[in-house]
Amino acid sequence: MMSSDLKPEQEIEVGQGSRTQLYLAVLSVNFLYICNGTFATWTSPTMAKLKDQFTANEIALVGSLYSLGAAFGPIIAAFTYDNLGRKVTLYIWGSCFIVSWIILASSINVYVLYVGRMIGGVGVGGSFSTGTLFVAEVADVKSRGSLSTLLIFSVSAGILLEYCVGPWSSYHVLIIVSAIPAILFVATFFYFPESPYYLLLKERKADAIESLRWYRGNIAPSAAETELSEIQKNVEESKANKGGFRALGRRGAVFALMIGIYLLIVQQGVGQNAMLSYTQTIFEMSNIEIPGSICAIISGTTVIIGSFFTPFIVNRFSMKKTFLVATYLVAIGMGLLGLFFYLKSSGHDVSKLSFLPLLAFVMCNLFSSWGPAPIPWAMTAELLPTQVKGICTCICGVISSLAGFLVIEITGIMFDKVGLAAVFGGYFIFIVLLTTIGIFIIPDTSGMSLPEIHEFMETEKRPQRRRSYAQS
Repeated sequence: MMSSDLKPEQEIEVGQGSRTQLYLAVLSVNFLYICNGTFATWTSPTMAKLKDQFTANEIALVGSLYSLGAAFGPIIAAFTYDNLGRKVTLYIWGSCFIVSWIILASSINVYVLYVGRMIGGVGVGGSFSTGTLFVAEVADVKSRGSLSTLLIFSVSAGILLEYCVGPWSSYHVLIIVSAIPAILFVATFFYFPESPYYLLLKERKADAIESLRWYRGNIAPSAAETELSEIQKNVEESKANKGGFRALGRRGAVFALMIGIYLLIVQQGVGQNAMLSYTQTIFEMSNIEIPGSICAIISGTTVIIGSFFTPFIVNRFSMKKTFLVATYLVAIGMGLLGLFFYLKSSGHDVSKLSFLPLLAFVMCNLFSSWGPAPIPWAMTAELLPTQVKGICTCICGVISSLAGFLVIEITGIMFDKVGLAAVFGGYFIFIVLLTTIGIFIIPDTSGMSLPEIHEFMETEKRPQRRRSYAQS
């Protein structure tokens, strides 16, 4: 009796083939995340060169408008994700990046820059909200957490690319270099199958089996059928509960949406996007001897090194634990920055603490790359039930983008109004309070398949099958 109970689990595990094809598909999607990094950071080296041509308000808008444009990405995705498919939706975001770079290259007129930044922002918001969903749908249980959090490594690579190339290249050369990841995505993603979830949603079961087998390394058809049967339950529930906002009346959907919004507010609230936008300003005001451009490279290098270890850390400690610990550590970094600027503004001799701003900045970027940067979208993609993914992703994406826009704008304003000490001290208090709430509301989904996660969110009962398997 025990062997028959364990047969489905064993069949999936034994039948697991090579993950090479899965990794290649995820790599292709991550070209979009490199685009996010290059696009968000492009203004740092570019506006430093063009600051004499624009007013301070115009520079601020060029820097932040991409986040406002990002609010439209999830809205578009809500209509295309289930109707046109995951692949077509992701291609829309790749096209947004390419079109935006073409517009930015066509003229340095400020209104042209506004349009280009808005269009590229649509790609930023769309790829963050739907890229993680695609990866969560094609990845297996063991690799889903690490592959979903790989996005921060790719974003960091894009950030570092801008910091390394931007200060020493011309306006148009930097745009050409920045557009390469988008071109690579468009050229490579064509070869990968559609998500098995979408294929089942469209009642293309044979194609869904082939897609699942492809992403699992050509496992046996029987093993694919076993895993597909779990996916089918989610898809059937999705079809039975069509109704947009009405489907949000279910317990699992409500809690998943609430947790997703919370996670994304924390993501924006830790201030990493604002830090990226004002890196040079912060270091110039700290009066340390290292040039701002070099500090930016050091900061970007820290992020990419830290993000390299993110998948391994998440696999070892789970997404919940990693998120909470890393976010608390980001708060400490913000607190150290606030302390330094408080001592400096109070007239204390901070010459012996000149290392502190760079150290604190490195801490914020390092630990942000482990937790609050990659995990919110990855966990939101896990938690959302299939039948409400479209509308919930739209809501989460819009709120995240608007929050990011407000954080960047308000931070810049507050620098002049209240000073850096108050800004970073406020970040410290805000992050600590928000993260503490997460201890009580974030679920631990490690070791669960997507159907099991959705069942857990609905019933609050953890799956028993895996527990009995481990005990045997």
